[in-house]
Amino acid sequence: MIVITIKKKYIYMCYMMFFTLVPAPESWPPAQLTADPPGSDVLLGEKVTLTCRVTGSEGWKYFWTRETNGAISDLLGSSGQDGETYILQPVMKTDQGLYQCMGQRGHYSFSNYHSLQVHGKLLKEKQSHCTKCIIT
Repeated sequence: MIVITIKKKYIYMCYMMFFTLVPAPESWPPAQLTADPPGSDVLLGEKVTLTCRVTGSEGWKYFWTRETNGAISDLLGSSGQDGETYILQPVMKTDQGLYQCMGQRGHYSFSNYHSLQVHGKLLKEKQSHCTKCIIT
């Protein structure tokens, strides 16, 4: 793909000899990431639901990433018809990081970041062949 900027509000994109005029990225609606429960701090074992939406238009597909210690991972397993929901249940220490969603509909719309910090520790109790989690 060859991208040539012509004006502040428009970009020409060349795809195999075809030209398309599309709005520039700064004029695209941003994706909005919300968390339930709101806030960054959660307890080990809780349920966290992240939701992504691009307002004002339909037909978006959503993708999720998490940044942990500078490494970015693509996250699989989103739910909802178009992947707009990402559920962590039960939330674990390894789920800590910065989450971001991307809406895709011919172009990408990136969300704000949501930081997730998981508190508590996992204790193991032996009960015959079972192990259970206790939050302290």
